[in-house]
Amino acid sequence: MRTFACASITALVAATLGTRGALQDEAQGSTKRQSTIELFRALQPAERSAISRGLQRRLQRDNDPDVQRLFDFELRFDKLPIQAAASPHDPALWAKGVAPARRLLSEDAPAWKAARARFPATRSPSDLQRHVDYAWGRGEVVRSNAQRIDDDAIFENLANGYAPLSQDAYVSILAILDAPKLEADEKAKPADIAALEASIKTRRAVAFWAEHLYADLDARAFAGITLWDAWHAHDDLDVPDVDAIPFAAKVLGETWKSPIPANAARTALYERIRKAMQRYRRERELREVAAATWLTASPRVGPELGRLVVRMHQLWAACEDDPARMADRLARVTDRDRLLEELDRAAGRDAAVYEAREDRRRRMARLAAKLRNMARDAILER
Repeated sequence: MRTFACASITALVAATLGTRGALQDEAQGSTKRQSTIELFRALQPAERSAISRGLQRRLQRDNDPDVQRLFDFELRFDKLPIQAAASPHDPALWAKGVAPARRLLSEDAPAWKAARARFPATRSPSDLQRHVDYAWGRGEVVRSNAQRIDDDAIFENLANGYAPLSQDAYVSILAILDAPKLEADEKAKPADIAALEASIKTRRAVAFWAEHLYADLDARAFAGITLWDAWHAHDDLDVPDVDAIPFAAKVLGETWKSPIPANAARTALYERIRKAMQRYRRERELREVAAATWLTASPRVGPELGRLVVRMHQLWAACEDDPARMADRLARVTDRDRLLEELDRAAGRDAAVYEAREDRRRRMARLAAKLRNMARDAILER
């Protein structure tokens, strides 16, 4: 039960109603976004480009701080490394003379289609068009295409409530959140910093392993379907020796040889892989939702992550929208569920914390609504 003073309760009711209205507008915008994009796609290429570039010029002059701050994250696209194509772990390296060579299945193979249905592609947020990404295994921002996103994609981002350069800001903030610059202070001793650095190193090693292609026990590798996709969809998978042995070597620092005997030690190894992937998933998702909520009120991150969105707005409010402060805060999280419980308790007992969270949600919802309306009006008024 909340224990606010009467004046705080009055403010709380007003804030709640205001937030509900802004977020209802956000939800209703889903249909409007779709129809806006459909209207846009029906236009001729030259007209689409003119509309998109006109909106971009207007927003460059927009004095909204939440629009202007994105320009601080503009990337030098042509200087970014190209994202390396994923490959499967090599049997000749990890199970030489034991495991057969892996066969790469392409997207037109029935088995590939079945695997993709079982392991959907993971991209968060799914409604942000981008040709830049964050390579978790290498800890660097990369480009996933030879060219920047075009005018059409920029318009679609606007129609989805994302200002220009949101894609650059998203991956740049992910890089900050994944690897904060840790310094010892009165709260964090050198031993604490060392433990945090070790945790980051382990996360990167797990990520690098997970960026390899998924392969089944029949030595079939699936183009474009990574171990991350597979473990994100299911947390109890068969692990061929060719994948288990490099995990043991690169993540655990242990030496195993193929064939791995079917005994208790192998079962324990598989369980360590499962737990490591669960932890990586929870840490990565937390940072992806945090980066997305820096940009907009209600990013499309999947229903299972919806509960993180409100809490990340609360954390951003506490960190005054400073990615470095947020990175430091997330680096100290050892249990995601416990973090959410702490945030809920703080919002429940302190009206100021609750109101700061809701103020931020309303602010970002207003920005998204403004961008959507600009996109639609640009078509209707042309």
